[in-house]
Amino acid sequence: MSLHSLRIALCVFLLTLFGVPAVARGEQDTEGIAVRVTAVDGQLVYLDLGADAGILRGDRVELHTTGGKLLVGVVQTVSRQSARASFTDPLDEVDAGTVGEVIVPLGRGKKAPAHPPWSAPLESVDEDVPLLAPAHGRAPAERERTFRGRVYTGLDRTDDSRFDQTDQTLATGMDLELGNPFRRGGEMRISIDTFLREVTPPTGPSTRDTRIRVDRASYGVPLRRDTDTGSLYGRFLHTEFAELGIVDGVEFVRRLGSGAHLGVSAGFLPLTVDQLSTGDDFETSVFYRRSLGHADRVVLGGAYQKTWHKGAADRDLFLGKLDLRATDRIFVRAGVWVDYYGATDTLKSSGFEVTQAQLSTDWRATDATGLGLFASQRRWPDVEMDAYRVSEDTIRDGLLRSLGGYAWTQPTERTRIDGRASAWKDQDDAGGSASLRFTLRRVWSGRGDASAEVFTTRGSFSDSNGWRLSTWRGLGPGTLRLYWSHSTQDQIDFVGTQSSLGRDSLRASFDATFGRGWDVSTYVERSTGDEQDSTSLGFQLQRRF
Repeated sequence: MSLHSLRIALCVFLLTLFGVPAVARGEQDTEGIAVRVTAVDGQLVYLDLGADAGILRGDRVELHTTGGKLLVGVVQTVSRQSARASFTDPLDEVDAGTVGEVIVPLGRGKKAPAHPPWSAPLESVDEDVPLLAPAHGRAPAERERTFRGRVYTGLDRTDDSRFDQTDQTLATGMDLELGNPFRRGGEMRISIDTFLREVTPPTGPSTRDTRIRVDRASYGVPLRRDTDTGSLYGRFLHTEFAELGIVDGVEFVRRLGSGAHLGVSAGFLPLTVDQLSTGDDFETSVFYRRSLGHADRVVLGGAYQKTWHKGAADRDLFLGKLDLRATDRIFVRAGVWVDYYGATDTLKSSGFEVTQAQLSTDWRATDATGLGLFASQRRWPDVEMDAYRVSEDTIRDGLLRSLGGYAWTQPTERTRIDGRASAWKDQDDAGGSASLRFTLRRVWSGRGDASAEVFTTRGSFSDSNGWRLSTWRGLGPGTLRLYWSHSTQDQIDFVGTQSSLGRDSLRASFDATFGRGWDVSTYVERSTGDEQDSTSLGFQLQRRF
């Protein structure tokens, strides 16, 4: 990065930190809604809370991995009791049970009070008309057009003194939704991110890489109460079966007489890395989903997907899933991926094989106590699609199993304890991780929290132990957060002075919501230790409307 660019970045950081409190009007503090990961699918993470807890699309998500990393993502979709967030960083250390926070304006995370009893008498009653007569909505041609979304821009820079190298990324993007654009009840959505990265090594010229990633560009008419069919065109994530992935094509869904949804899709499958390039892999799928019981207590789904790679038949995939709300406090989520192999698949035996299986349970025993269990198994499919290509030995013999559990409790209104442990085993090795976190609420004159955590991991190449301290406090128009992590990494079967490496990371960030839908985030992070000496800073400015 040039000296001029560095000056601009520093000016923006200082303006964000000190200028926004001086000019903002109608400011709001922010708070973190504690969430837990229930499942991971590629770069998507499923969370255990949703709209009922105050979470909305576009909210920022922070996950704390057992290995000491802080990952930041964005909420993409929300239902009443769950949410799905996307991340750009690798999610290798994230699985069911990982804890985190969704950052929202202060007060939004509180439950709405119950509505008081109706006291006004009915003005008139027609005995021939039921009190709960069905309401009749307006036709699409009579509805107004709607427009909402978000746009953002941000800069991240890291100066690595150890290797005399700088790395900076400028990102900008938008997520827009136009409702009823043609007066037919449809929705048009587009989501684009642009990344410009520049790396300056100690010797030689700088390298630059520009990526434009279109996560969504679609138009469709979704299923509604007054319609029995829905359709979607363009680039989108499958609506009924997200496990089928992103597709550049079409999707049709029909509501059957039983209330079940039956659908088909066809299109190209973009690679779920880098720029989502497409063109080599084509898919067709059929899927079925049905809800049973009051308030969708049981949701069953099944799907079949056939793919072709460069015109040649490639994959036969069967999927099944179950979402069960056994009671108001017990939740179960299960999924299975089964591949079918024929005579042309040389690395697998002919027949069916379970490629992935996941099971997670969550029991909220009381309003102040809960626990959960999770288990998974994964094999690597014998397919030609580049996103799945690994070594032939891994395809033939690779098997990863994991098992774990978590628990949390709030002994008092101001304290919370979270614990998590997991173990994994593959065809060559075994390992695991564990963490324990204590949180003290309503500190700093009642405007913040503070927490302390210890963690340990056991891996194939290294073992790590450490602790982290974090706190946040409402300050002026926003929230100041401090984060300090220390870890020691022991290299397995390594002889030399670097057999044990220590690392400390100190991070400060400031987040604010001001004006009409403006969000700003800025941070500084300092990392020191063995083979580590770097400083990072960054900011992000977002406008929601």
